[in-house]
Amino acid sequence: MINYWIFKCNPNKFSLWKRLENSEAETTWQVDKQYKNKIMKGDTAFIWRAARNVGIVAVMRVDSIPYDFEEFPHEIKYYRKRGKEKPDIGKRLRVKGIFLGRCRIVRSKEIRKDGSLEPMSALKAQRGTNFELTEKQGKILMSLFEKRKDTMVYTAGN
Repeated sequence: MINYWIFKCNPNKFSLWKRLENSEAETTWQVDKQYKNKIMKGDTAFIWRAARNVGIVAVMRVDSIPYDFEEFPHEIKYYRKRGKEKPDIGKRLRVKGIFLGRCRIVRSKEIRKDGSLEPMSALKAQRGTNFELTEKQGKILMSLFEKRKDTMVYTAGN
């Protein structure tokens, strides 16, 4: 069974737009410890841009169970540091994944219009990286994504 997730990204910490312009499909994503035994290989994750211009901008397939490792070298340049703060890189609980595509942003306002999506914890939570969805919610979000998907082709091993 495929599980559906929202994986949030803080644009103050990671330049998601620039990362999505890179055609390299392989990616990593941090995992909250509470989901270490729930996120599985084959799951689908909607990439959610947080903070401003909030909404879904991409979809990835999870290709590993969560375990401790460092992000891929090709992604380090997209991490931002603020002032004296160091970028949030290094060995962390993560999953490997493959970007399946990106889209014109599916804004949270649009998502809230669908009553079955309104109770999603990702719409309410101020903190957190990973948010579990029901199968119904995942399928609704996938149809919204497909309507907005662009023509960017991701390749492995660029």
